[in-house]
Amino acid sequence: MQCLTSLMEKDLSLDIGRRIKEALKLQKKTQAWLAAEVGMKEGYLSELMTGKEGKRWNIDHIATIAGALGIPEWYLLVDVKTVIDTKDREIISRYAALSDDLKRAVDAILFGK
Repeated sequence: MQCLTSLMEKDLSLDIGRRIKEALKLQKKTQAWLAAEVGMKEGYLSELMTGKEGKRWNIDHIATIAGALGIPEWYLLVDVKTVIDTKDREIISRYAALSDDLKRAVDAILFGK
């Protein structure tokens, strides 16, 4: 019988995998692209995303993948569907797709940075 911690880890792993798939779909990119971008074997990335037993996410994985996708790390860890609405997700997705120069310009307008 699996312990509760093990079941929770599997659920979190699957949730992270789903969020990565969503981000890839929105950006019209593939899992193969992501694996190459972050220097990870595609099979290993797939095992992480599907919650294969013995494969665990670590903060470096999260940070590297979020960086490659141009999204904040929290997006992979938090169920955004319960935190923000559809319009907010669209805005975040569009922001993530901007070039770094445009992101800086938007930040300057919004936050005075």
